[in-house]
Amino acid sequence: MPDSRPVAYLTTPDQAWPEGLARENGFRFQGYSLPAVANGQPALTAFQFTDGRLDVIDQFSAWKSTPNDATTDLQRTILTRPSKGSTISSTDGTPQFRVLKASRIEQEEPLAGSSSSSTTWLIDGVWWLTIEPQAGTQGLRPQLRTMGNSKELLLPLHPDKTTGWMLKYNW
Repeated sequence: MPDSRPVAYLTTPDQAWPEGLARENGFRFQGYSLPAVANGQPALTAFQFTDGRLDVIDQFSAWKSTPNDATTDLQRTILTRPSKGSTISSTDGTPQFRVLKASRIEQEEPLAGSSSSSTTWLIDGVWWLTIEPQAGTQGLRPQLRTMGNSKELLLPLHPDKTTGWMLKYNW
């Protein structure tokens, strides 16, 4: 996980991502969990943190794209919800989760006839990231932007309800 803040409130699409460590920007670690064990391995690891406005649960697990796949890839689910007793006003900006920053991020074309709402991205010409909308993402889409010499992939978050995104990292 990067040291920088995972969530920022951006007032414009071209606003630079705030610098500084997550802790310096008001984020507080709230613990982690290692739930059920399957085949001797934790099935899911979840980290929890907050900035006082949004609570974030960041879950990780291993997955295989096909049962006979020799490689094990990473599945990550991001869930956010408003912190108790907090409100985010429109002047605060739109909450965004920065999935990654890379030299090259290219959206792959969906398969012909596919009705899936997921999107797949080729990262630096080497690996893929598939993003699948989950709870509360109606009307939201991943945002690709160019900032200087880098590309950033952002996930918009609802400030007033639970939002979820599933990310599948495939090497």
